[in-house]
Amino acid sequence: MRFLVDRMLGRMRSWLRLFGYDTRYATEMDDGPLLMQAQDEDRILLSRDKELIERCEKRGVKAMRITSMDTPGQLTEVMISLGVDPSIKFLRCTLCNEPIKRLNKDDLKKLKLKGEGYDYIPDSPPDDREFWRCTGCGQVFWEGGHWSNIEKMIKLLRRRYMEAERLEKKLEHWIEHSEGHEESYRKAVLEAEELGLLDLRKDLEHAVDAMEETTGWLRSALKRLKMGK
Repeated sequence: MRFLVDRMLGRMRSWLRLFGYDTRYATEMDDGPLLMQAQDEDRILLSRDKELIERCEKRGVKAMRITSMDTPGQLTEVMISLGVDPSIKFLRCTLCNEPIKRLNKDDLKKLKLKGEGYDYIPDSPPDDREFWRCTGCGQVFWEGGHWSNIEKMIKLLRRRYMEAERLEKKLEHWIEHSEGHEESYRKAVLEAEELGLLDLRKDLEHAVDAMEETTGWLRSALKRLKMGK
C-alpha cells in the first residue's frame, strides 16, 4: 500500500514511513490536486475531510476517512481497516520518505571525519548500535532515547489489534444468535395468528422488526471492523 496523507494528519506520515509504507505528505490544500495525485500515483488518500472522501469515492479514487483526533486512534483505524502492519521496518526516511540504507562502521567513521554536522552521532561500541542514512536528505538514524516511546506505541497498537479480533468474534457470535431469535419470533407470530390473538401478533411483529434492525446494525459493525482484511 502507498499513502497520501493530507495536512490534517501530518503526524501519521512519520509513523507510516517508520512501518515501511511509501507515504507522501500533501502540501496542497485544494481537493482537486489531491485527488489527481492520489489517482496518478495509485495512493490511498487519508483525510479527516468527509466531503473530500466522498469526492474520492465518486471518482473511484482510493481513500479512507480518519475520524480519530489523536495519533494512536488514527493509526488504529488504518491498522484495523486497511491491514497496516505496525512493525518497524528500516526502509524509508521518516522525514522525506526516500529509502534509507544501513551504515557500516567504516561509513560511520567517514561521516564523522568529514565533519558534515554529524558530531552528535554516538559511537556504536560498546552497545553495537545500528545506523541508517537517508539516500535523499542524508539524515542519519539510530535507536536513541526516543525508541522506548516508539515501542510503547507499537505495543499499544498490537494490543488494540488483538482486542479488535476478539470483538470481531463477539459480533459474529451475536449475529448468529440474533438471526436465531429472528426465526423464533417469526414462528411465534404464526402461532399467535393461529390462536386468533391479533394484538399479541402485532407485538411479536414489532419484536421481529426490532430484531432485524439489531441484526442489521451488528452486520454493519462487523463490516466496518473487517474492512480491508
